[in-house]
Amino acid sequence: MHWPDHLLTLDDWIALPEDNSRGYELVAGVLIVSPRPMAKRQDAVWRLAAQLQPQLPTVWDVVIQAELVIDPSSPSTVRVPDAMAVRREALERNLPRFDPGDVLLAVEIIAVGSKRTDTVTKFAEYCRGSV
Repeated sequence: MHWPDHLLTLDDWIALPEDNSRGYELVAGVLIVSPRPMAKRQDAVWRLAAQLQPQLPTVWDVVIQAELVIDPSSPSTVRVPDAMAVRREALERNLPRFDPGDVLLAVEIIAVGSKRTDTVTKFAEYCRGSV
C-alpha cells in the first residue's frame, strides 16, 4: 500500500483501498494503523455485543468494529469503536460509516498498547460528538 504524504480528508479516507489485514483509523487527518485484534479481544467484543443487544429498546442495534465519523471537516477524524449501539434506521440504510447522531453508545475495550488513547482521547472525542 502506498502511504499518504498529507493530512487526509474524509474523501481521501473513503478512497483508500480496503485492507482487512490491519486496523485503521483517521485522527485529524493522520492515518493510524494498528494490528488486528487478537482472538481473546474479538471474543470479548462479541460477548459484550451479545449482552448489550437484548438490553436496548427495539429502535437500537449493536454493531461491532464499524466506522464512526467524529469530524467530517478537513482534516477528518474517523474512529472504529469495538462496539456501538446505533439507530436501527441507520443500520438499515447499510452505510459504510455512522454519524454521531446515529450512535447512542460507543465502547472501547482497553488495549495494552493504546490505554491512554482508549481512555482519554477517544472518550473525549465520543463525548464531543454526542455519542
